Amino acid sequence: MMQQEPVTRQNYLNLFALWYNIRPFARGKRQGQNSYQRAGVDLGADDWLSLLGDPPAI
Repeated sequence: MMQQEPVTRQNYLNLFALWYNIRPFARGKRQGQNSYQRAGVDLGADDWLSLLGDPPAI
């Protein structure tokens, strides 16, 4: 099995962190909000792929 370069692993971790933190909480007092909204950060989009430059799905 081929070993991944450290940069590749870090890039994957960055993508995972973005995906995880943009998901809205499913239950509890934070239900319906994501971590960025709770911190007061306006990302301009709720879709993590559009933030990366992917066109929105039709």
